[in-house]
Amino acid sequence: MSSIYITDLLLVSIISLILFSGPERPEASSRVHGDVHENVHESQVYFRWDKSNYEDNYRSNSQAADKVYNLLKEIGTERVDSVIVKAYASPEGAYGHNMDLSRRRAMEFDRAVKEKMGLMGADIPITVLPGGEAWEQLRARVAADTVISATAKKRTLALLDDDSVPRDTKKWRMMHFYLGETRQEGDVYHWLLLNHYVYLRCLDIKIYYHDAVPYSLEEPEEEVKEEPATVTEEPAAQPDTTAVASSEAFVPSPELVSPVTESTAKRKGTPVIGLSTNLLFDATYIPNYGFTSVPSFSLEYYPARGHWTFGADVDWSHWLHYDTHKFNQIHNISLHTRRYFKSGENGFKGLYLQGALNAAQYGLGWDAHGWEGELLGANLGAGYKINFGRFFIDMGLDVGYFYSRNDPYTWGNDATGWYYYDYAGDPAQFAPRQKGFQWFGPTRAYISIGLDLFTRKKK
Repeated sequence: MSSIYITDLLLVSIISLILFSGPERPEASSRVHGDVHENVHESQVYFRWDKSNYEDNYRSNSQAADKVYNLLKEIGTERVDSVIVKAYASPEGAYGHNMDLSRRRAMEFDRAVKEKMGLMGADIPITVLPGGEAWEQLRARVAADTVISATAKKRTLALLDDDSVPRDTKKWRMMHFYLGETRQEGDVYHWLLLNHYVYLRCLDIKIYYHDAVPYSLEEPEEEVKEEPATVTEEPAAQPDTTAVASSEAFVPSPELVSPVTESTAKRKGTPVIGLSTNLLFDATYIPNYGFTSVPSFSLEYYPARGHWTFGADVDWSHWLHYDTHKFNQIHNISLHTRRYFKSGENGFKGLYLQGALNAAQYGLGWDAHGWEGELLGANLGAGYKINFGRFFIDMGLDVGYFYSRNDPYTWGNDATGWYYYDYAGDPAQFAPRQKGFQWFGPTRAYISIGLDLFTRKKK
């Protein structure tokens, strides 16, 4: 600070009492205000997705709070003119929910952040306001981004700057692949979520403070003593807004309120694993055999973000009725991956494409005739997943190719007794499969009900 004082003294001696603002400082700007410089220290503390509780160890929250605390300790609260705090939510999901989230984050400043920053009990005018959805901040971040590709920036700014498109429509378009993909970013909207949206869920805190009055500008001692009253006189005339403005005091613009097709209000985090069963397999009819069951289970792992999931399907029917010579053995394991059109930030749901590899062994027989063998296959398909909170309905159809080696048999006419995978004879007499079979066409249909298990915090 002393270098600024010396500069001021030199300027005073040359150009009377005219002062010029000093050089820009990290995290602060400066301007002339009356006879002294007014500086602005700006910092942000961040919140997790859909959360309003302050976490000291999340991102750079602890460092930001410490910087404000140390600044106040260094300059003293008597040099602080005012503090302006605005709370924001990232522009995704339902407008009404985001407004409520913005208000709750604003209230969190009084509950936890103020004390952490050393502002509790200080005689400083503090204004705390809910800023709503951070559209302007998103636009500014994208415009200033030097890493994003020119194509992605152009597409994003064109949509953000199109005043003919309502903001809720912009949200819907961005979440539904309107921004497309680029070679550098991949899915542009997903890239924005990871690199910009996480910084929009915040409290933006501005602390306005003035420099100490240089010696050459000081009035007689008795007048200088009165200066604090003069400095705080104008802010004191403002209404006391230390408490957060109530919901009645904040009225959103009518043109911004419209129905939203996507809502993230109910998703408190991302699930980890989905477990489901195929209803079509659970009740199966086989001619000459009757109704039976092919117990089936499907596990699907959801990564924290992105469009891809990974899973496994297990079908394990093992019904052996030796008295009627009816056998229903299907042991199938399938490994699959899915590509959802919506990213994990909005829940793995809706339309998806999938591919799978599977291997199986089977023994199917009725009325003393049957087949047993093994197969390998590959499948491609499409499906649609509907979420109801943690529960979901999943439906789809696969087509593909499989190749099977098998043996037909007639019950009681085989000398080796090696069917149904319970052969107990001489291994040298266990003949390899004699016949082959290929299939190309529908390979799997499913209507599944399931439950999402576990939850990770959404970042």
